[in-house]
Amino acid sequence: MSAGSFALSGYTADDGKVYPIRHQPESAQATLAGGDNTAAPASAIQSGLPSAIIGKGRRNSGLHVRGVRVRFTGALPNDTYKPGGTTFIPVFSKSVYDAIPARGGTGTYLSVPVAIIGKVPEKIT
Repeated sequence: MSAGSFALSGYTADDGKVYPIRHQPESAQATLAGGDNTAAPASAIQSGLPSAIIGKGRRNSGLHVRGVRVRFTGALPNDTYKPGGTTFIPVFSKSVYDAIPARGGTGTYLSVPVAIIGKVPEKIT
């Protein structure tokens, strides 16, 4: 993900509960295997739930979000990204995640074409 501002939205977990999630706005604008990666509105967040986690080690306790690892296939959007490097994009909805092939899918991130190189399931620790 790129550096910059953050948005507060809802992440719909595998159990159907909507957790608060702080993410970069471009994550919710990605298209993945034809599906829009739209986050739930902040108004849908259920009270009393901890925030979903993006980017910390998966050994830390909490709800680690599901997502995909992608590689840019078009021109890099900026110098934050390295040629051939991978980027993790959180997937806010289980239905969008389930529709993404494990490998070989495509999409866009920051308006640049990407290849989906792997899926990362949700994990609660």
